[in-house]
Amino acid sequence: MSGSEVRAIALVGPAGAGKTSLAEAILFVTGAIPRQGSVQAGTTVGDASPEARERGSSTELNLLHFEWMGDGFALIDAPGSPGFSVDAAMALEVADLAIVVVDPDPARAPLVEPVLRALEQAAIPHALFVNKIDQARGSIEELLAALAPMSKAALVARQIPTRSGDRIDGFVDLALERAFHYEAGKQSQPVSLPPDLQGNEAVARFHMLEQLADHDDALLEQLLSDE
Repeated sequence: MSGSEVRAIALVGPAGAGKTSLAEAILFVTGAIPRQGSVQAGTTVGDASPEARERGSSTELNLLHFEWMGDGFALIDAPGSPGFSVDAAMALEVADLAIVVVDPDPARAPLVEPVLRALEQAAIPHALFVNKIDQARGSIEELLAALAPMSKAALVARQIPTRSGDRIDGFVDLALERAFHYEAGKQSQPVSLPPDLQGNEAVARFHMLEQLADHDDALLEQLLSDE
C-alpha cells in the first residue's frame, strides 16, 4: 500500500440491505476489480463460500481491500443476520469507520437500531448509506424521521435524489450545491440543478447547516468556506 497506513471500513446493517453488492461496487469504482459481479449470479468477490452462495447472503466476514487517492483501505463486509452477530461485532472492534447500509423503506428502519446503538456505545464514527434508492417507497425525509429516534447524533442528508418520472436519475450534493446525473458504469456527470428541485434543495441544505451549527462549528465553517 502506498499510503501511510491502512484504514479499516466496516459495512454493517440488516440482512438484505445490499452490503455485499455495495462492497462489489466500491471495488469496481476504485479499480480493484475489472468487472462488477452480482450476488444473484454468484459472481461477487465477497460471499465466495459455498454456504453464502447457496443462501444468497453473507455467512461470514468478507475481507477486501482497495486503494483510493494513494491511501490503502481494508473493507470489511459484515453479515447482517442476527445468527452471525458475533462476526459483525468483530468487524466493529477494528473499524476506523462504519458505513451503515440501510434500506430506503421507512418501515424497515427499526431493523437498524441495534447497529446504531452498538456504534454509539463503542464511539465508532459512522455514516449511513441508503442503498437500493431506485426502489424507495418513501422519501429521504421520511426515512430520516423514522431513524432519528434511534440515533443520539443528528441525522442529516448529504445528498438528495433526483427523479425523471418515477425513475431515480441522479442526486444533488447538498454540501457542494451541485447536481449530478447517473451514468451506468461511469462517473456521474455534473448537470444544472433542476428548477423544480431548487426549493427542496434549499430547505434540505438549510436543515443540514442548522444541525451542523448545533454540533460541529469547525465543519460548518469549512463547508461555508467551500473547503
